This record gives sequence, C-alpha cells and structure tokens, in this order.
Amino acid sequence: MDAVKLGLHKVGIEIEELGGKTPCICISAKDKTNIEVLTMLIRETGQNLMLKSNNERNAEGVIIESQIEKGAQITGSVIVRDGVLKLDDIFVCGIHEGKVKNMIDDNNKIVQQAFPGTAVHVSGFKHVPEAGFTFNVVNNSDEANYIANFRINKLRNTIMDLHSQNQKESVKNKIGVL
Repeated sequence: MDAVKLGLHKVGIEIEELGGKTPCICISAKDKTNIEVLTMLIRETGQNLMLKSNNERNAEGVIIESQIEKGAQITGSVIVRDGVLKLDDIFVCGIHEGKVKNMIDDNNKIVQQAFPGTAVHVSGFKHVPEAGFTFNVVNNSDEANYIANFRINKLRNTIMDLHSQNQKESVKNKIGVL
C-alpha cells in the first residue's frame, strides 16, 4: 500500500496521512475490506462540499478493483461518480466495451441501479479493466465500439511514436551523434 501512496504523491495527490487534503482508504472488494468506510467517506465528502450529481445523464464511474470470477466471468468494482448506472447499460472502460449484466451492492444484494457515491460489483466486462480506469455509459453499442476503436488507435499511435523515437535514439548512439 505504501507504493500506492507514493505513486499518488508522485502525480501530485497529497493524502491526509502525509499532510495533504485528500482522504485515503485502503480497500479490497475481494476481501470486502473497508468498502463501507469508503462509501461513507464519499457520501460525507459530497455532502460537505455540497456536490450535486445529474441523475439524468449517462453514468460515469471509476474502477477500484477487477477480477476473473469462477467460470471466467469478468467483474469490476465501480464507484459511480455521476449519473445513474442501470442494468443493461452499455459502457466503455479503457479500450474495451461491455454491457452491465449484473450489479451487486456492498451488502451483497443484487441491485437494478446505482446512484452517485455508490460502489457496486459489476459483471459484463469483456476484458479485465485496470483499477483507476474510467467507466463511461454510452447511448448504444455503435457508440461504444467507435469510442473503443478510437482509443485503441490512439494507443497504437502512441506506441508506434515511442518505438520510432527509441529507434532514432539507438541509431544516434551507435554512430555517436549527440
């Protein structure tokens, strides 16, 4: 966990434990550790800051944990940030798309929808998402496919650019050009 805290510090997120203003809670959806504490903290922070969500818009959230369940079912724990997440919603997460097949709340109950500040365990991913990835509900599968392909192409171009830069550096080093 110390590596995570150090990583947060490196990207400019100062947690309370280290003198900053950002709360930090160690959680595990797998072990069901501190999820209720995190959910409560999110609600309290939202109330203290008088944050309002738009329940009419497509849901947006963040992945806090993911895993492959028995039977090769891929699931992810999502904290909803805005909008209302509903069963059968089509989403994009990272470079992959999916459809919400099932949602389980922090009390291990199946739910039909999840409101902002709520953590739910979602099934319906085609690939295992990484913690920290944004989870965005879209209007239809065509839109999801378009966004996923756009992100794939952007990632591919970034990798190709990095590879090209590395090759140029290698050639410069071989011939002694500074």
